[in-house]
Amino acid sequence: MLVNNYIQQYPWISYLLIIIYFLYICLELYLCVSKKGFNMDERPLTSQYLFKQSLRIPVFSAIYFGIFSWLGHSPQFDSEGFNNFIAISKLPIALLSLSIPFVAVVANIHRTVQTNRQIEETKQKNLSDSYYSHLKFVTDYFTNLPNKTIKRERHYGTKEISYKINYPIHLYRYIFINSSPEKGRPKNTDKEYIREVNNHWVDILKNLEKIHSSNRGSQFAEVLIRQMQSLHSIEKHLSELNRMLCLT
Repeated sequence: MLVNNYIQQYPWISYLLIIIYFLYICLELYLCVSKKGFNMDERPLTSQYLFKQSLRIPVFSAIYFGIFSWLGHSPQFDSEGFNNFIAISKLPIALLSLSIPFVAVVANIHRTVQTNRQIEETKQKNLSDSYYSHLKFVTDYFTNLPNKTIKRERHYGTKEISYKINYPIHLYRYIFINSSPEKGRPKNTDKEYIREVNNHWVDILKNLEKIHSSNRGSQFAEVLIRQMQSLHSIEKHLSELNRMLCLT
């Protein structure tokens, strides 16, 4: 009673106590923001900082206001004492009961976070599966392509040259340069790679035309030099195509 009378005598004490409580709430808000409490992850609910606050704030509030509600009252362990306790503890009990909806809201948010995480993991697994499925299909196709044989007539007979794709995975990565397990099955081929391969073939055809073009009015030495240059250029392009197409 003395404390209550003292508080009634000095109203500024009530304002001070209210300010202290609001400072506590501001401190909890600051801690929540600084510890990124609103950014919950897939860890257990008890590991979430927001869950701890949803229990701590109502408990502290109930005790804080309960102390001033219970001052001046002595314990009385009977029905009258219980009724009196309930009568003077309405605000602390109400504040303590806030922990139930707070925890429920935090639990629902955490469940949503876990669900989203599971969806992301499933999506990533599907992307990875689609990538490896596409990789296997394309590389198996390259591997099962039959060998190609080229016959070259020489003055001492016929020489056969056989070639095939020996590095299907490398060729796959050339064609689908941006593919990865994280991105899933590639939607388009690398246009720059296709353009470069086509340019090599076009240059080979141009050099063949130079070799078979009319040589009238030209000296034999000039014709021979031009043909040797064209053959050398063709050889360079074929060598580059072998590398780009992984042929051996």
